[in-house]
Amino acid sequence: MKNNIEKVYGKLPKKKLGLKKHKIDLAVGNELSSLEEQVVSLSQKFDDNVGLAYDPLRQVEKIVEELPDEINGFQEFLNALQQLEEQYLKDEQKVRDFENELGVKIDRPEALNVALKTLELYQNLEEIGRQSINEYQEYANQLRGFRVV
Repeated sequence: MKNNIEKVYGKLPKKKLGLKKHKIDLAVGNELSSLEEQVVSLSQKFDDNVGLAYDPLRQVEKIVEELPDEINGFQEFLNALQQLEEQYLKDEQKVRDFENELGVKIDRPEALNVALKTLELYQNLEEIGRQSINEYQEYANQLRGFRVV
């Protein structure tokens, strides 16, 4: 009578099946599968990070779209400055007319001195304002050319 172990050995094929080879194949397959999962996960994380990196650029683009085409108030400032200058010239002419009419030199009224200083100051600021508007327009146009792909 054969014992149970011999019976089991007797039922096994006599030829080697190469189980070591199968184990190696399974180990390689498991490692590849794990690495594939890691690649997929890291790819998704990278894709998310690219999206996050673009978020501020999209915000900048939205802000640029909201830039005003012009700076309001300059024309009103110019009109008021021009009116001041015209009134100054009229009042200065009145003083000259009085001098010619009376034949004497009249002391220049303080209002004319104050108006002249105000005109000089704000005419300089007018020039600065024009430069500021031009710089704004150039910069705004550069930013308007910016687009997120």
